[in-house]
Amino acid sequence: SRYFVSRGFVVFVPTRVGYGETGGPDVEYSGQYNRKDYKAVYAAAADQTEAVLQQASTLPYVDLTQGIVVGQSFGGTTAITLATRNLSGLRGTVNFAGGGGGNPVTQSANPCSESALATLFSEYGVSAKVPTLWFYSENDKFWGNELPKRWFDGFVNNGGKGQFVQLPPYKDNGHSIFSGDPAAWKP
Repeated sequence: SRYFVSRGFVVFVPTRVGYGETGGPDVEYSGQYNRKDYKAVYAAAADQTEAVLQQASTLPYVDLTQGIVVGQSFGGTTAITLATRNLSGLRGTVNFAGGGGGNPVTQSANPCSESALATLFSEYGVSAKVPTLWFYSENDKFWGNELPKRWFDGFVNNGGKGQFVQLPPYKDNGHSIFSGDPAAWKP
């Protein structure tokens, strides 16, 4: 957050329903291992983020004509979801290690219902309205090194605009490189 504020952005860090003090249902639960419904959960997260942006637009110090949405992990895929919506002033989205259904301990580089994720990213490419930036570490144990590239290719091959940036390895699992090693992506 400090980095983006230093670049002149107003930063909002929403806590999604089902987390934090407010609690509620876990909208990220997308079903059993081989029957994930990723589209529904990312739509719900995007709806929540849109509500934050609508509230932000009422604040006199916020200029939503130059907005970006940045997300990490579940939030990274949410950012790509938002790229498909016609949001006034949204100039682009940034995806750090986006995906779903991963477990670095029991299913390293093998997320649940991976084909559903691949289909989702391809579908998002068809309807994407703003440019996207995708950052993934070489040693992300949630998704591995190849799946994110395949997801990105599906996105751009179906019309999405984007750039894929392969970040170096970070510690023993690069999934947290966004907050763990900002120097790797800031340039």
